[in-house]
Amino acid sequence: MEEILKNKMNTEKMETVNDLDDREFIEYKKNFCSVHSFIIEKYCNYWEICRLNQTFLGRIFFPIDKILRNDSRLWISSNLKYGNKHVLVPIDFYTLTETILSLDVRIGGLFRVRNSMITVKECVDMLEREIYNRSSFKDIRDKLAESFNVIDLTTAFKEILRNYKHSVIPEGFLPIIIKLFSVDKQEDRLILYHYLYISLPKFNRHILEATIFFLYLIHDIATVDGSDYTNNMDMAGISTVIMPNLLLKNVQDFSLAEVSLLVEFMKEFILNFKTIAQKNTLFEIID
Repeated sequence: MEEILKNKMNTEKMETVNDLDDREFIEYKKNFCSVHSFIIEKYCNYWEICRLNQTFLGRIFFPIDKILRNDSRLWISSNLKYGNKHVLVPIDFYTLTETILSLDVRIGGLFRVRNSMITVKECVDMLEREIYNRSSFKDIRDKLAESFNVIDLTTAFKEILRNYKHSVIPEGFLPIIIKLFSVDKQEDRLILYHYLYISLPKFNRHILEATIFFLYLIHDIATVDGSDYTNNMDMAGISTVIMPNLLLKNVQDFSLAEVSLLVEFMKEFILNFKTIAQKNTLFEIID
């Protein structure tokens, strides 16, 4: 298991937008919006562009709910990344994902089996309590591994994503996402998804990249690179179950039809994430 994980983590990296420093990123987004202005303006109205670009008017009328690094959580550099430089994730995210990856994940039911909510709460409470008490990473990992199984821990991972003050993909983006998902031409949709991605707050992007890398890593190990789906989901299935944890804080605010569209968006977004996250992407499509 350790050797398999090492090989997976050492796969060739690519240059992503999260590799850019703040100054480079501002210039990159400016250039991207200029090059693709026809497509952006074809599908997004003035106020949607203000919201996504957080212009002066956008910040006044449509402020984005950010996951901020300067909250009470400690942030740690994670190796769950597609790029060459580090991404930062909250310590609970880091500790839980590293604990899961220290165990044998070649079992059925990952992310699919419904656990007792009491068990999940106990797992999350233990994680947060040990972090609060400043226990060492090794001690926390060992306690979690002794007290809970891999199914419990992967379910707890979904729970901590939901527990952040704001959703990883801001809820203010969801009406725009629903609109853009209806664009007929997939090449245009991917350009628009890249625009959405680079419009996310910085640390939301970091968490999103680390989450998707982690999901693919677990999928590839559990299914032997997609060759054995006995009792495990493919990435489209995993995308479906993870969607509410990334997008929806209040699912009751959306109709069933809208939730269904968000599920389909999440599938397409995750299946094409390496293209969407890449700097100077050629937008190669995966169906």
